[in-house]
Amino acid sequence: MLAALRLIHPAPTAAVVALTAALGAILATQAGLPLGERWALIVASVAGSQIFTGASNDLADRGRDFAARPEKPLPSGDLSINAAAWIAAGGLALQLVASWRLGTLPLALGALASISALAYNFALSRTPFSPVPYLVSFGLLPAWIAAGVGVPLERVLPAIPLVAPFAVAAHLANTLRDFPADAAAGSRSLAQLLGAERSR
Repeated sequence: MLAALRLIHPAPTAAVVALTAALGAILATQAGLPLGERWALIVASVAGSQIFTGASNDLADRGRDFAARPEKPLPSGDLSINAAAWIAAGGLALQLVASWRLGTLPLALGALASISALAYNFALSRTPFSPVPYLVSFGLLPAWIAAGVGVPLERVLPAIPLVAPFAVAAHLANTLRDFPADAAAGSRSLAQLLGAERSR
């Protein structure tokens, strides 16, 4: 159970889910909407997306983690690859089912956010384009939440460009944790190109 929790990156997952719950509650309250089923479904959908993102990240990195992060659930043997794949699939299923019940727009926005995260995990995380999926996924989050609770998107459009610097900061902070190991593995992420001091 603890290994499964570690697989989904509990700290960032909890932070994004808490942000979703808070922003969804604020938007719904301001619009005079109840904190009912739609609010619960968008929180569940974002939670599913975060579970999928965290688990697929560890699956994508498992080869490098055997050398650089042997304490993580997959290289340590605390969790099997098959179990991790099922956890990722379960998170994706939760996201899609919850979003589908909210309508086409929340479903599409959530799917784009997860596709962006998947692109980071399997293709862009070690390239100079590493911040792009953060910009896309975090940028979509306010619109995804607004569509989920039933608030017009124009209410949150100004927030989308404001998310950009926070998204890049989150990416750089996340990569600094593994900076020496990533450098040794030949990573060419934005943080590696900037160097540790500039990234900080």
